Amino acid sequence: MMFGNWTFGTLVFTVLVFTVTLKLALDTHHWTWINHFVIWGSLLFYVIFSLLWGGIIWPFLNYQRMYYVFMQMLSSGPAWLSIILLITVSLLPDVIKKVLCRAMCPTATERAQKVRTAPKGCVAPGPAAPGGASEQESLRPNRTRVGDSGDKASRTYASMMAHGISLDKP
Repeated sequence: MMFGNWTFGTLVFTVLVFTVTLKLALDTHHWTWINHFVIWGSLLFYVIFSLLWGGIIWPFLNYQRMYYVFMQMLSSGPAWLSIILLITVSLLPDVIKKVLCRAMCPTATERAQKVRTAPKGCVAPGPAAPGGASEQESLRPNRTRVGDSGDKASRTYASMMAHGISLDKP
């Protein structure tokens, strides 16, 4: 199967659209139905538009250079391999950076999430905080407040700040 400039350009643009959209998905912190609709809908729209644009003979175009280019590209195994590998290689540094940053120097929000998801009776081993308590024990809010029932609301970031508990590294 022979590929020309139009097929190569379509392959590059397909990789570009998917890479940028998936990078946006990686950088999204709060997912709502609108985020899902826009991100996955834009990818679906691109594929459908490319299939329609190349699969229909348009009467207002003098030259039909894009005729079945997208279909020809998608029918090739090497094109699929190229698309998947290029997207993966493009996004890999961002994924590695996110994982390493979260493990080595988590933000205050990530530290609060870690404390919030830990079981009540279990404290995971971590670096010792001043006074001999582990990091998670030092991050847990004081539960002696009047009317404090020990529910999840009492472990929120605002509650921790109200009790004078800092999530910043000492």
